[in-house]
Amino acid sequence: MICIIGEFIACFTLLAALILIPISKSLVSDHRANVGIFVLDGSLDWGLFAPIGHGGSFSYHSSEGVVVGGRLPAEPVKRPASTSGLGTLSIGPFRMRDAGDSSSPATVAGANGVVHQPLSEALTFTEDRDVAQLWDLIKWPFGIAVLCVGGAGLIILELLRRMLKRVQRGEAFSGRNIRDMRRIAFTLIGSAVLKACALAWLIGSMGNYAAQRAAEKFTFAVTSGHGLPVLVVGMVVLVLAAIFREGLRLEEDAQLTV
Repeated sequence: MICIIGEFIACFTLLAALILIPISKSLVSDHRANVGIFVLDGSLDWGLFAPIGHGGSFSYHSSEGVVVGGRLPAEPVKRPASTSGLGTLSIGPFRMRDAGDSSSPATVAGANGVVHQPLSEALTFTEDRDVAQLWDLIKWPFGIAVLCVGGAGLIILELLRRMLKRVQRGEAFSGRNIRDMRRIAFTLIGSAVLKACALAWLIGSMGNYAAQRAAEKFTFAVTSGHGLPVLVVGMVVLVLAAIFREGLRLEEDAQLTV
């Protein structure tokens, strides 16, 4: 039951992301929403914010899901900026090399339409040309990273559900369960490698564009090297599957001997 609920949540999250990604571009182009895309500790963190009247808002955040109601934050923590109006694209985190003591959003000197949000470390682009060019640069690595997280989660939950059903039937160490363990391991390893590549691509694209618009001001605050734990977990699961397979082989040999 837990796996089924988990699959439903993962499926809903993935579908919401797949639907909202193309919608987000249209809403931002029409100046009806703001979007923020960040790479935090090796993970993709993104959100969409749009007003819905009477001071309320519709929002989607990758760590919280869909939220209706409330107000757009004036200075969000790792979220799209709302202080510069609608139709903006925020990326980051970027830190100023000479930050000083200012905590207020400030227009980047020599770069019209670029605002730095010190508290959220967001670099917000307000000009339509910047938003369109930046979106074209990051859409593919962004989409791949989203699919890696959501797709891998769905596959693993489905495999776990099958394994638990066999355990209930008394087939905990069956050949099929061991094969599913290997599939889980390869899914974890593959998604970790693909996600790391996609995030490195995303970081490079965002960093290069920011450098073109504000070369002397900012440094990207994180790297994409935090996918190692998932990779290690995948390797551990693969080793356990090999141990269980060898144990199953020895058990079958013993039964044949008897």
